[in-house]
Amino acid sequence: MNKITMNALRCLAVAGSLGWAGAAGLRAQEITVGEIAACAAAEAPEQLPQIQGKWRIRPPEEMRKAVGPDVVFLQLLVKPTGQFDYCPRGTNPVLNKSVGTPLKEMKLAPARSGGQPVESFVWLPLIFNPAGAATEARDGIPRVLAAAPCLAPHGLFNELRLGETAKVPLWATARLDAAGALRSVALEAPADARLQPLVEATLRQWRFAPARTNGQPVGADHRLPVVFFSEHVLKRPKHP
Repeated sequence: MNKITMNALRCLAVAGSLGWAGAAGLRAQEITVGEIAACAAAEAPEQLPQIQGKWRIRPPEEMRKAVGPDVVFLQLLVKPTGQFDYCPRGTNPVLNKSVGTPLKEMKLAPARSGGQPVESFVWLPLIFNPAGAATEARDGIPRVLAAAPCLAPHGLFNELRLGETAKVPLWATARLDAAGALRSVALEAPADARLQPLVEATLRQWRFAPARTNGQPVGADHRLPVVFFSEHVLKRPKHP
């Protein structure tokens, strides 16, 4: 499976959770697989590709002690045969690297337009939630249900070298209410002031389940990594 140059990612994911009851230290950790969506709405086929069968991706062993969420955004160029090229980029190098093997096991039904299979350019978000966000616990931290990458103007992206956040992500603290709604966003220093509106607009696309105390939803602050993409990534890659 070849990797393609990252060219687009934009999402408001409505996620379905695929859990893993693995080793004791990882029990209740999960990777949520978001819904496939077109990278550019203007190029969306009539029917998007679909994952065939049950596809499960497990948290890597190295994330045993993880206490916060992480996200990998996959960009898929899906051929009319259902075969696909992919490019992952995430906020955690371990998680980012770990998706390669399970992706070889994922089967896709191709996109369709006019009743015929067609090539499509889509994204798929993978969201890691730590054990502290397990849904069955009476006390827990907020849980990320859907995530979106932050799109920055190309000039600003290059000026601030935002592509390097794949290795050292920018961190933001989201203040959530008892319904899981975002109330405010604070960036950790050092952060250029021009990033504040971009990050806040992006995090308003995210969806959260609220924190819990004694089984009751409560407001809480949630520390989140942010991965950036240049706005130039919204075009389908050209074939060689």
